[in-house]
Amino acid sequence: MAAELYGTADLGTGDLTSAGYSDLLIVSWATDGTLRCARTFGGARSEATGIFVRLPTNETVLVGEMVNALDYGDGEVVGDGHDMFVLRFAAD
Repeated sequence: MAAELYGTADLGTGDLTSAGYSDLLIVSWATDGTLRCARTFGGARSEATGIFVRLPTNETVLVGEMVNALDYGDGEVVGDGHDMFVLRFAAD
């Protein structure tokens, strides 16, 4: 599941807090309903989700919008105002 996080939420893994106005929230559950992971991605401004697709390889692709910068875990990607992003996640 992909959503926008405003403020703080606890999905069972401890508090997740947005770094800016809103951040991306990615949540995955196992088939038995147990939480596999919950993670946020964001920068100092806003990020918004768009399309969230599961590929035949079980990888997941998320397309959305960022304002100025997005930190997805490997350092900040800097844009110029409102920009689109594409993130691809491994099946695990």
